[in-house]
Formats: sequence, structure tokens, C-alpha cells
Amino acid sequence: PSIVERDELVEGNSKLELSRAGSSVAGPTVAGFLVELIRAPFAIAFDALSYLGAALFVGLIRRHEAGPVPHDPAEGKRPSMWQEARAGVGYVFANRYLRSIAACTGIADLFGNVSGVVLILYFVRPEDGLGLTAGTIGLIFALGNIGFILGALTGGRLARAIGIGPTIIASALLAGVSAFAPPLAPRDDPFWVLIVGGMILGFSVVTYNVNQVGLRQAITPDRMLGRMNATMRLIVWGTIPIGALVGGVLGTVFGLLPVLWVAA
Repeated sequence: PSIVERDELVEGNSKLELSRAGSSVAGPTVAGFLVELIRAPFAIAFDALSYLGAALFVGLIRRHEAGPVPHDPAEGKRPSMWQEARAGVGYVFANRYLRSIAACTGIADLFGNVSGVVLILYFVRPEDGLGLTAGTIGLIFALGNIGFILGALTGGRLARAIGIGPTIIASALLAGVSAFAPPLAPRDDPFWVLIVGGMILGFSVVTYNVNQVGLRQAITPDRMLGRMNATMRLIVWGTIPIGALVGGVLGTVFGLLPVLWVAA
């Protein structure tokens, strides 16, 4: 928000998502073949080195960022960290748009990680899963992630065509539908069902994020942006470890396929 104007927020987020989408297509393909060629530990080491390149590009940003006023001058002295945190929580829960987005994203992240923690096991295991190779899984993710690119290219235009609210709601519903692809994929030939499901998921998630993040940034005053964002991330990312734990326990007790159905 400090780099682009308010009316450019959706477009700016779209460009960031387009960059991330391209990586999402190339990354799984490279990962799948690296695992098969040089084994998993070396592939992870290769990934770790890539963060040096990421740090270099962040370091090249030269735009001056004027820090927003951290609190209302009328409030007197600067509040404590806990007072600022409470202000952020209060602001999010008092705003019906932010409150609804936090609930929607939190639920999606919770159940997305319930399934995510068992998904690769379901893909790999031949006895109670699909028995796919690492290269095939990488190809499925890469082709499915083309949906990320489509969402980044069209998410902003879709909001301009039908409105930002309907776009957020429709993309959230579409993401939910895509969760049924893994449990519905036939065991004898799951390839195309998984790719189509991945494309729908990628398209809907990016379209949702581009528009809901842009809306959050546009309706929040500069001095509250940090606290609003911190509160939203605490809520929606806080569900991730809970979902992973629940998914692992359910997968151990009931098996992999029932967990995918429950999450969907």
C-alpha cells in the first residue's frame, strides 16, 4: 500500500500474484524431477539456496517508505504493544467486511491444511492411495498451477466486471468445489481430474486473494494497516497448525481418503 495508490491496489496485488503464479508452475515441475534425479535432501538444499536470490531482489527495492502515524495523536502518548494489538483486533472484528473475510479465509486455511497434511501421502502410497511417482506429482502440480496464472491475469478484471464482493464470494465457493477433486479422482487414472481440480483451485484462490487483500487495504486507514494485517494473519494463519494437527490425527485413526472427504 505504500508503493501504489489506493485505486491501484487490486492491480498491484494482481501483478504480485502473477509473479508468484509463474513460480508455482515452474517450482513443482523442477522439484519433482530434482527429487527423482538427486534425491529429496539435495532438492531441499537447492531450495534453501534460492532464498539468497530472493533476499537480493528485496534488497534492490529503493523506494522510500514514509512510515504512517502509528496512533491517533488525539490519544496522547504512544500506546503499548498490547494496546496496539487490542486496537487491531477490535478494528477487524468491528468491521463486517474484515470480520467476514477473516472467518472465510480462516475456515479455508483450517480445512485446507487438514487435507494438505495427508495429500502427498495419498498421492504416493500405493496401498491406500494413488501410487504416483514424484515426477508425476510434480507435473500434476505444475499443470494445475496454471490456474494461478489465469487468476492473476483475470482476477482484477473480473471484479471490475461483476463487482468486488460477488467476485470474492464466487471465488471462495469455487475453491471449495475444487477440494473434491482428490477424493473423487479414479485410482486407475487420476491424472486429469487432479489437474483440473488444481487449475480450479489455483484460479479461485488467486482471484480471491487479489480482491480480498485489495479490499482490506483500501478500506483501512494508513495508521491501522499494520495492526489490521497482523490481526488478519493471526486469525487466518493461526488455523494452519491446528488443521495440520487435526489432519494428521484423523489420517492416523481413519485413513487418508476419509480425511480428504471431511476436509472437502
